[in-house]
Amino acid sequence: MKKRMKTLIKMLVVMVLCGYIFTGCSLFGIGEEEQSGPVEIDSVPISYAVDKYSVQPKEQAALVVSFKDEGNYYYLFDIGAINNVPLEKVGPNLKEYVNHGQEVTITFEKQVATEEGVTETVGVTTEKSTSLTSTKSCKVGFEIGKKDLFKVYAEGAYSRTTGKSETTAWSETYAETSKYSEQNTETIQISFSPSSENGFYGYTLTGNLQIYVFAVYDVQKDTYSVEYYSDITNYWYSFDYFENSDEFNNLSFDAIDFVLPSDLPVPTQNLEDVLPSEVEYPKIVSQMERYNCNDGNQYNKAEEESSEDWKKRHNGFEVGELNLYGCINKQENVFTIKNMEQFSIKYHVLENTENLPRVGTQSTRLNEDTETRAMGTNISSKIGFGAYWLRVTYTDDVQEQYNRTNILKAATKDTYVELINSDMIKNGKEIAKIEVVVLYEIYSGGPGFLGIWWNEYTNWRCEYTYIFEK
Repeated sequence: MKKRMKTLIKMLVVMVLCGYIFTGCSLFGIGEEEQSGPVEIDSVPISYAVDKYSVQPKEQAALVVSFKDEGNYYYLFDIGAINNVPLEKVGPNLKEYVNHGQEVTITFEKQVATEEGVTETVGVTTEKSTSLTSTKSCKVGFEIGKKDLFKVYAEGAYSRTTGKSETTAWSETYAETSKYSEQNTETIQISFSPSSENGFYGYTLTGNLQIYVFAVYDVQKDTYSVEYYSDITNYWYSFDYFENSDEFNNLSFDAIDFVLPSDLPVPTQNLEDVLPSEVEYPKIVSQMERYNCNDGNQYNKAEEESSEDWKKRHNGFEVGELNLYGCINKQENVFTIKNMEQFSIKYHVLENTENLPRVGTQSTRLNEDTETRAMGTNISSKIGFGAYWLRVTYTDDVQEQYNRTNILKAATKDTYVELINSDMIKNGKEIAKIEVVVLYEIYSGGPGFLGIWWNEYTNWRCEYTYIFEK
């Protein structure tokens, strides 16, 4: 009897399993996909145009932190908030609904917002939602060459004083917001009733911004310059409604006015006391001085090609530029190393070396140079497709030289060649200057009389000297 019962139970189990297999059902709900129906429009919270860009200024700008270096005083202010801000471009995500007196279901998407898109949108909002009042000489915007550096100072000081991040604050929130959008993309069906309003509907990545002002006082010039920065404090997807296209194409912005205090105190903290040790200094771009050299003269810049046509083949473009890391630019070619771990010099290639811009030619490219010497350097092997030489002079007059050949073979735009880094600097020594020389030969050619090609080979020497001070 027990044997027959066991057999019967086995048969029942098999029948149940077969039933699930043939009916497409999932046993115990595993792998089951719920098919939810459309959401009624009346149950969806709607954000209207009038709700956008809600400004909440502080009664008085709050000084978050101040600090100084040898030439400037720095002040970071919190001036208020702007709430319900679109963090992506409004318009492409919207769909028009026209009421024809019947129920209609429309499919909407929560789309991905890229970090670049969020950064651009927040930048536009910040620019349009701020203004400046000052009784002193003050302008909005930092001078070229200081903008990236001062942004690092502002974010670094904010991070250290708020404890929000060990590195930078605002840039990170833009990346976090974009990542949130990637993780929350969704397709949603919404059912509109005969009583629904005509207009444009759609999901928009939205957030709240806290607005900061970074004011820099130039002690020598007795002038101020300021820049506005925004921190995304929270974010979500809002379901927006606009009566017509004019509403979202011409959203209005109320401004938070920053009044520069007339009695700012002299900071007591130094720059190094405020910035996190991990702060990443922006690269500093330097253009090299370029010299034409007579072919076969070991790259002697004192002897140029006699042909003006040959010298013109390099007009209008540079093969590359120098990038310096871990430093600040004090003036012209004078620099201070701020973070030795980040210190390096790289040659940034700006053109495709196998297809350079054509200046009166049909073909211009780097050529493999058989020259094995370069005047004033310790290069002793074939230059090939470009070479560099670098000499470090320490404050005790000790010198070290480095070189490498054939560095630009098949190099494309945005190739980086590292010339020196912190590991190559002697421990305990201070750098007085670094001289850099980059060498290459350019081939130029084109069809001449009877279609016979003419060929030109010109040598080029590029130089730059970094001076370092404390």
